[in-house]
Amino acid sequence: MHTNGYDEALSLPTEEAARIALRTQQIVAFESGAADTVDPLAGSYYVEALTQEVEEAAWQLIRHIDDMGGSVSAIEQGFIQEEIARSAYQYQQRVEKKSRSSSASTAIRPRRPDLSPYSASTTASGRCRRQNSIP
Repeated sequence: MHTNGYDEALSLPTEEAARIALRTQQIVAFESGAADTVDPLAGSYYVEALTQEVEEAAWQLIRHIDDMGGSVSAIEQGFIQEEIARSAYQYQQRVEKKSRSSSASTAIRPRRPDLSPYSASTTASGRCRRQNSIP
């Protein structure tokens, strides 16, 4: 997967734009699970297995709602709201136990702190201080 820096249409990407593009790639790879296998599209087996898993879970839920008398009945009985709350609670538990990150941006840390192109060395006052310190 490739992500362009936001300023590549104008010039070579700045360090900040390249870093944002890289982090975007990392987030997509991390959150999609594509990095969990060597070749995520190996004969589409991995994608097909994920699709089958989602489809089976969806049909199970649809059958359960149908058994309750349909969507309106499921809403009136509080089932839909309970399922949403249960799912959100389970997700939050996984995040807090660190078995699931809420975002790759919180799981992937840069090796050094981000440097802003507007750091003290690039501002006018920073340049003045730097020039005045040159012997």
